[in-house]
Amino acid sequence: MKIGAVTGEHGAIVAARVMRPESAWERMRGLLGRPPLKPGEGMLLAPCAAVHTIGMGCPIDLVFLSRDGVALKLAPRTPPFRIRAARGADMTLELWAGAISERRLAKGSRLRWAELSVC
Repeated sequence: MKIGAVTGEHGAIVAARVMRPESAWERMRGLLGRPPLKPGEGMLLAPCAAVHTIGMGCPIDLVFLSRDGVALKLAPRTPPFRIRAARGADMTLELWAGAISERRLAKGSRLRWAELSVC
């Protein structure tokens, strides 16, 4: 699993600690069995155009992104036991509930993930 950060327009930090699963198994597990996301945390799933929140204990915000990082669809405060998808999405960013409004994300926002180097 890689760790990075997601930035938005003009380099504004959207989430400072974002996990990016590398294997199919890590992507399938996603957030299941992990503690709820705290503000500033997220998970970027790629490739991924659909996610479920089955088995999760709290809502999350979802941002479906194109290959070049443009937000195609937003699903704020998606409750547990739901399925969400976006046609044409290449990636899905899972964030803490409330992140979309806190970070003023909108359809068309351009986001960028960068891996953090570990010393």
